[in-house]
Amino acid sequence: ENMSAEALGQRIRVTAVDDHPIVVEGIAALLARADADFEWLGSSTSAEELEQKLGTWAAPPDIVLFDLFLGDGSNPAESIARVAARGIRVVVLTAEARPIPLREAVRAGAQGLILKSDDVDSILRVIRSVLDDDFAVSSELAFALVTDDELTPHLSARELEVLRLLADGVPRKSVGQWLE
Repeated sequence: ENMSAEALGQRIRVTAVDDHPIVVEGIAALLARADADFEWLGSSTSAEELEQKLGTWAAPPDIVLFDLFLGDGSNPAESIARVAARGIRVVVLTAEARPIPLREAVRAGAQGLILKSDDVDSILRVIRSVLDDDFAVSSELAFALVTDDELTPHLSARELEVLRLLADGVPRKSVGQWLE
């Protein structure tokens, strides 16, 4: 049976992927102050930097706190899927309030969602729940964003394809050519 670090009496290894230093410092301080069970492994400013660090650590982190909007141009869902595929639990830590990117992150393997505006107790509760292999969100707003279908428009596959092309930087004039 796969027992959690906490169940084995080990410290819970946590890292973050976020390109805002003040957020990362705040989370590190919060974890240190909240509980001696947490071991802060530092942070990465990009998904690529995290991948490099994963190759150097003696043991993988138990939890990766993952911001959805990094300045590195990476696809957050793909990055989350790569981390989750290694058996590492991912918790989205974001200021994002648009449902579609959040749902994509969950579909990619994120097991938790924390909004940066949520209180400390909620953040710690989510981390502990995810360690127990539960899916957890930090607030009613986070829950609604991940579960309420009424918050997202219902688009056809073709409409979604057009939006993805635009999001990838294809000029509007060229979208028609890409769709042929």
